[in-house]
Parts: sequence; structure tokens; C-alpha cells
Amino acid sequence: MATGSMAFIAIFLVLLLLCVRPLGLYIANVMEARPIWPLRVGARLEAVIYRLCGVDPKAQMSWQKYALALLVFNLLGGLTVYALQRLQVERHHGGRHRRGRQQCDGDQSIGFHVEAPAGLWIGS
Repeated sequence: MATGSMAFIAIFLVLLLLCVRPLGLYIANVMEARPIWPLRVGARLEAVIYRLCGVDPKAQMSWQKYALALLVFNLLGGLTVYALQRLQVERHHGGRHRRGRQQCDGDQSIGFHVEAPAGLWIGS
């Protein structure tokens, strides 16, 4: 392994270890419901977003609503990535192959986002 790669890994591990104590204290304070300044700072913005979206922060979400929200969110995310893949080819390559790169057609895009996760889920 190259020296630069080893240095990068070492710096990453040092930074990771430096984050352990502050993040651990933060998580402990959140779990014990103690007031924390980042939560107080973001509370106003959160209240505005909740009001704009019509969300009652004290209301419970049933599992059916949660499942529906999860499915809708993932569907929108998949459609967004699919659209970005399709538009990226047209924008950067003008629909042509360039420098040995293969063009990503619709079957490949949809296959990557639908068939691959389904195959993992089914176990094939």
C-alpha cells in the first residue's frame, strides 16, 4: 500500500478517535433528555418546517403511515437517481460513447435500481 494511502487511513482513524468522546456525550445527553445547545438552536427551524409541512410533532405515527412514507420516499429517491443517470449521459456525452465509456441505457438504469435490490432481497 502506498505511503499516501497509509497516511490517509492513519489521519482518518485519529480523527475518528477524536470524535468518540464528544459524540458519545451528545448521544448520552439526547437519550437522557437533557437540554443540549444544538437541539435548542435547531428547535425554531424545526418548528417552522413542521408548520409548513403540517406535521404535529406530538402525534404518533402508526406503522401503516410509516411504511407508506418509507415506500414513497424510496420510490421518489429511486426515480430521482434514475432520472439523473439518464440525463447525465445526454448532458455529458451528447448520447455518444466517449473515451471507452459505455452509454447507460434505460434497461441498465432501471435494472440497477430495481432488479439488483430485489435480487438481494429474494436471495438469488
